Amino acid sequence: ETLNGDFDNDGLTNGREMALGMDPSQADDLGPILGNSSLAVWLSAEQGVERDGNDQVVSWTDRSGLEVAALPGQASSMPEFISTSAGGLPSLRFDGIDDFLEGEAGFDPGSDDFTIVTVHRRTGGHSKAAVWSFNLAPGMTGAPLLRWGPEDNHIGINDVGVGAAGVYQDLSALSFDRFFVSSVTRRGGNSAGIDGQLEIVSQGQAGFFESEGPQTWSSSSSSTFGLGKK
Repeated sequence: ETLNGDFDNDGLTNGREMALGMDPSQADDLGPILGNSSLAVWLSAEQGVERDGNDQVVSWTDRSGLEVAALPGQASSMPEFISTSAGGLPSLRFDGIDDFLEGEAGFDPGSDDFTIVTVHRRTGGHSKAAVWSFNLAPGMTGAPLLRWGPEDNHIGINDVGVGAAGVYQDLSALSFDRFFVSSVTRRGGNSAGIDGQLEIVSQGQAGFFESEGPQTWSSSSSSTFGLGKK
């Protein structure tokens, strides 16, 4: 088989599997994900985490094969690598104050359709904590993000969305210190990147939650994303 072939018929070329450190002769369940041409970034704590001697994260490279890397802005903003977390898998711990990583998503969240899926858990305050956010381009007033707040146990897509709280969910007090899988989807809208539709779905130990509403941020949001801090 050539590098462009697919020996195990899992949707990934032999060359792509070799580049990702996978076995081209062994079908992989991740083939449909990695073989999706619309995949922009995939960050997994199982792979690509570079850390110092104190388990502080120096960089986090994604698994998409696109070599997207999330980096701390400075030494004091490095999150902590946790070797054993949900399901015995590793994770990254952000302090909710000034820990964050930044990377380049490669798309405009103000005008492009997208879905972001995250696994997260809140263990502290939420005044500055965000699971995922996008920086603003100059002059913009509002950017898509998945953040905790503004009230206890709330998680929302945007802090300037529908009403003061944005498109949000009240996960109840049972959500504290429990893992959730949340997805954020933006679709539709016009060529100027406004009037799109937002949807947030959260599934976890505290139950299932679903909310939707209109997009209210401007187009031309920066494609630079942040993890851990809004």
